Amino acid sequence: GATTPEGQLEFQYRQGDFNLSSSGIDWLVVVNNNWAKFQGEATIKGLSGQFPFRVDARDGDYAGANQPDRFIIKIWAPGVNPDLADPIYKASGDLQGGNIIIHTN
Repeated sequence: GATTPEGQLEFQYRQGDFNLSSSGIDWLVVVNNNWAKFQGEATIKGLSGQFPFRVDARDGDYAGANQPDRFIIKIWAPGVNPDLADPIYKASGDLQGGNIIIHTN
C-alpha cells in the first residue's frame, strides 16, 4: 500500500570480492505478479561514487509456479543516466541460496 518503495539492496559476489550496498530504492514495479523491477543508487566497496543500478527479480514459487528464483542486476558508472548508456556490470542467474518473495495487494 506504500506510494513510494521502501527497502535497500545488498548484492555480494564473493568470487570477485564485489559488494554493492544501496541506501534506498527510487522506483519499483511489479510485473505479472512474479517479476519485480526496481532501481536505485548504491556504493561499491573499494570504489568512490554512487552507482545507478537496476534489478529484475523473479519469485519462482509465486502462485505455485515451482520455478527457481532469478536475479538480474545491471550497474552503471556514477553520474550516468541508465536510460542513455550501457551498464558497466551485468550479472544474472538463478539463486543458489536465499529466496525472492514478491508480495502483492
